[in-house]
Amino acid sequence: MNNQYVNNVARQSGSNFYFSFFSLPKEKREAITAVYAFCREVDDAVDAPGQLNPAAEVEHWREEIARTYNGHPTVPLTRSLAQAIERFDLSRVYFDGILQGVAMDLQQKRYLTYESLAAYCYHVAGEVGLLCMEILGIAPSGSKLTPSNSEQPFNSRISCATSAPTPIAAVFICHWMI
Repeated sequence: MNNQYVNNVARQSGSNFYFSFFSLPKEKREAITAVYAFCREVDDAVDAPGQLNPAAEVEHWREEIARTYNGHPTVPLTRSLAQAIERFDLSRVYFDGILQGVAMDLQQKRYLTYESLAAYCYHVAGEVGLLCMEILGIAPSGSKLTPSNSEQPFNSRISCATSAPTPIAAVFICHWMI
């Protein structure tokens, strides 16, 4: 996977995450960079100033993810993402969930109950972490985490994160999962 586009998106984000990816093996680094670039792009589609129709942008990304999983990505970002999906068997449900969370930004800015806040956090952060866990090879074997079965105790998440291949990966996972 050699896509300058996803590297540029990740590098220009201003986040330190991009630099933490360098400690990973090349294939995993490229896959996580593609996932990160996707998250930046879809978040910016809703939150960046000057967006004329954020709801249409979210719908566009839903359609693009569907095309990507059907083997027909149409933009540089999803062409890189398609390679990561293929190589690491990334779960479409997590990409769909991230888009669901981003769309929640269009409906409300504050959450009045713990349950509604937890659902939002699961979609915009938890599912990112779950994709990263799949890339790092530390997702629970034989099962995909979902909102209903991801309500693990804190110690289980730490235990999972500490089995990460590098200390930086463990920090990255803990950041997203806790």
